[in-house]
Amino acid sequence: MTKPVSLHPETQIPDHAEFQRVHEYSANGVLAMDTNGFIRYINAVALAFMSQAKQDIIGQQLFSFYSDTAPGKLNERKLINLEEITDCEFKLDANTAKTKWVLISTKVCSAKTGILTYVFIRDITILKKKEKLFSYLNEASEELAQTRDTKTALEKIARFIVPTFADWFTVDILKDGKLEFVILKHENPDKIEWAHQYRKNYPPDPNGNVGTAVVLKTGKPGFVPIVTDEMLTAIISDKEQLKAVRQIGMQSVIIAPINKRGTVIGVANFVSSRPGRHFDEADLEFAKNFAGLIGFSLENARLNEEAMSEIASRKQAEHQFRFLADAIPHKIWMSGPDGKAIYYNQQWYDYTGTKNFEELRGKIWDIIHPDDRAKAALEWPRAVQNGLEMELEQRFMRHDGVYRWHFTHFTVHKDEKGQNNLWVGTCTDIHDQKEGLLAIEAANMDLLSANESLAALNEEWASTNEELVATNEELRLTQDDLEKLIKKLAEHNERRARLAAIVDNSDDAIVSKTLKGIITSWNKAAGRLFGYTEKEAVGKHISLIIPPSRLSEEEFIINEVRGGRRVDHFETLRLAKDGREVQVSITISPVMDENGNIIGASKIARDISKQKEYEAALQRYTQKVETLNTIGKLISESLDIEVILQKVTDATTSAIGAAFGAFFYNQVDDKGESYMLFTLSGVEKEAFEGFGMPRNTEVFHPTFSGEGVLRVDDIKKDPRYGKNAPHFGMPKGHLPVTSYLAVPVVSQSGNVIGGLFFGHPEPAKFTQDHEDLVVSIAVQAAISIDNARLYEQVRLLNEKKDEFIGLASHELKTPLTSINGYLQIIDRLKTDEERGKFVGKTIQQVRKLSGLVNDLLDVSKIEAGKLQMTKVTFDLLEIIRDAIELMQYTNDKCTILLETDVDECLVEADSERMEQVVINLLSNAVKYSQGDGNIIVKLNKTNKEVTVSVQDFGIGIAANKLAHIFSRFYRVEDLNPNISGLGIGLYLCQEIILRHSGKIWAESELGTGSTFHFSLPLN
Repeated sequence: MTKPVSLHPETQIPDHAEFQRVHEYSANGVLAMDTNGFIRYINAVALAFMSQAKQDIIGQQLFSFYSDTAPGKLNERKLINLEEITDCEFKLDANTAKTKWVLISTKVCSAKTGILTYVFIRDITILKKKEKLFSYLNEASEELAQTRDTKTALEKIARFIVPTFADWFTVDILKDGKLEFVILKHENPDKIEWAHQYRKNYPPDPNGNVGTAVVLKTGKPGFVPIVTDEMLTAIISDKEQLKAVRQIGMQSVIIAPINKRGTVIGVANFVSSRPGRHFDEADLEFAKNFAGLIGFSLENARLNEEAMSEIASRKQAEHQFRFLADAIPHKIWMSGPDGKAIYYNQQWYDYTGTKNFEELRGKIWDIIHPDDRAKAALEWPRAVQNGLEMELEQRFMRHDGVYRWHFTHFTVHKDEKGQNNLWVGTCTDIHDQKEGLLAIEAANMDLLSANESLAALNEEWASTNEELVATNEELRLTQDDLEKLIKKLAEHNERRARLAAIVDNSDDAIVSKTLKGIITSWNKAAGRLFGYTEKEAVGKHISLIIPPSRLSEEEFIINEVRGGRRVDHFETLRLAKDGREVQVSITISPVMDENGNIIGASKIARDISKQKEYEAALQRYTQKVETLNTIGKLISESLDIEVILQKVTDATTSAIGAAFGAFFYNQVDDKGESYMLFTLSGVEKEAFEGFGMPRNTEVFHPTFSGEGVLRVDDIKKDPRYGKNAPHFGMPKGHLPVTSYLAVPVVSQSGNVIGGLFFGHPEPAKFTQDHEDLVVSIAVQAAISIDNARLYEQVRLLNEKKDEFIGLASHELKTPLTSINGYLQIIDRLKTDEERGKFVGKTIQQVRKLSGLVNDLLDVSKIEAGKLQMTKVTFDLLEIIRDAIELMQYTNDKCTILLETDVDECLVEADSERMEQVVINLLSNAVKYSQGDGNIIVKLNKTNKEVTVSVQDFGIGIAANKLAHIFSRFYRVEDLNPNISGLGIGLYLCQEIILRHSGKIWAESELGTGSTFHFSLPLN
């Protein structure tokens, strides 16, 4: 129940006033609550967090301003019961447009006159924002990498942008000199419809001088942190357009260029229309990286579409997914619509020490930390039931029993009916990051507490000295006055002892020294941090713990103290007793006597090694993302495999600091035979040419077989090294290799393309970060190599097309030339008998030409999907007999025989097309029989199907050519060059039979002839 504000004015409870005066100068927000949970005190920093006047805060309950984001960690009951808490995350619900995240810790301070619970608040909004942006970028990169349909992928990852990052998100691509929408995202469907109408009314001008046009011309992003109405009025002269733009309510805008192979092809627009929400430099960097991902994905999509226009779609194998899932440093899992797990990637098995899927699924709930299990058991069924995506921070037990913090994100994939189809989740290890944040906050709180304790201690010492002087002057007082004085002195001694205990038990090193640098006090934390005991340190010069290279800092600090100035959060290095350097953050305050004279300095030192390690880790992660983006751009600029591999080798060798690197890879020649090539970086090719290609030895086997990564600090000490003849190790004259790193490069089909190999003459030069980077680069390289090979196949198909056009021209020209010659002869002949002879030859050539044209027309109809089939019931046996009679009439060299045990064979099909198939097979049999002989036609009938075979005893077909004979425009090489044809007859036969749900195949052997079969279903 809330009490009136007038009952809780801001007060300074005795024994707390001095603490509160110190808090006014604290860098963190501080407020105090009484035992009823009402705020009694607040400093200036906390006021800035809450964005309200002090009179509106004093007397109110703390939870009217904050909401708990992690239920169970902290609640109002704990505060009212005076229970102390440390580093709990809260979301600030102040009356502003921006959301603030803070860390809260509490300390209960009691005195004879009252109890107050102090709440210490630190702003972590920027850190949370950067974590979120990195997470968005990582998830978007994974989403784009998993699909070649860029528009679908952009639709999925747009949910990362709207409404969390921006209110509007669009992607525009230049096409034929105009900008076209690829993606338009807003959480309100009415807004999307409005935006399409606006674009129709006011199409953007790519050749203009403002906004998108400038970004397209310069390739530099456009960034307007705060959009004003004056800006819009200056840019837009059309009143109706200006009125429409104002409806958007733009607050902040980022326009990021989208590049493809060094050319700006479009822009990604991020617009905030929420009052008070403005983009900053971190948002701009995220937008540029996001646009870079889009450009890279569009390039891959373009290559894929070009290839797929000529090559049949290939189904992506499950092995590739598992390889990619196992290669990335995240734990991935999938569940069915009912929420039951159906897949875990290799990271899970390595982390938990389990051997198979059933074992891991049976113990997955048991490895969740007991404190996190209840929340997971509540949130997961709710998400499954309602189709919600979710994010959680959880602790999972490793195989050695250690719990580590993970960031869990899962989302649901729905089918076309909107039903839950598949759950996909990732668990990212954030333990070091989490511990780093907690350690930083704890360190700051301890430093603040120590500063307050030290200041209070100094004031107490000064006050005690003054009271002792007064006591000497009052010795002549009465016994009653003496007893009161003794009692008062005891209270002061108690207070002094309490403050001394606070300093002695602080987790921060607290040291006092004179202006000459002589140490006068040394608490236990200083002993733990620097290794010296109090006896060893007191009386020594402060240079005892200062590295020689930093002695100049002491002169600067003493000058600041002499001037009465405080030195805050000075980061430097100090020297421990064992010789190691410790990264510390120090705060130095002047110490004054009772007359206000500066007599020394008080120093608080905090170990910030963990914080620096976390910052270094974050920097390494950023550099990895930048390196991957750079290498991705490099290898996307070329479709030449050798150029791609050389760029990959050069860039990776440089990125990981290898002395030299190599890419050994397999290539297939025109005969289908495989041979190995290589690229080098860091040394000339002559350094390797004398040693030949690496063999599949125990050292090289994991790489060339695709088993996994091999990283060794000293390859000469590896048990697999030196076991193979003739060299038993490295050949004489080989470059010195000690540190060794090898990563297989696997194509989308699961085939091992080759391997990346890196060496260095010094041991232990390659780290886990280097390994993770090379694995990611290997995945990009494999995709680029596949794209290059697809491009090469498209080029070869174009050559085939040109070859066919030449062949078709020749084949069509031959009968036309004959017809022209025969007609000239007919014109000169005098008798009807002579004319009749050549008229027959002319008609034969016209029929041949008509057949070629009809075949070409049928191919065109098939490609256009317009080849019609008119199905009726007819006797197939009668069609075969008529075709045999026709072919026998036009050919007198071969004898065509029919073998069957049925008198009638009724089928439901297109009779003309079936006749076309039979005549085509008979024509080929006659053509390739090459002289006198028999051709045997067989018809066999069962209850389910009828099978027709045409057998000749001619030249036959080689086994390696047999698989291609039904391909369009394919002609078997090395046969008689006098046999004409376009290579489309068998292709048409196959299409006709398949459209009747039948099958067609061939059997052949060189020199013995060929047999062609086709079957049709009877039902």
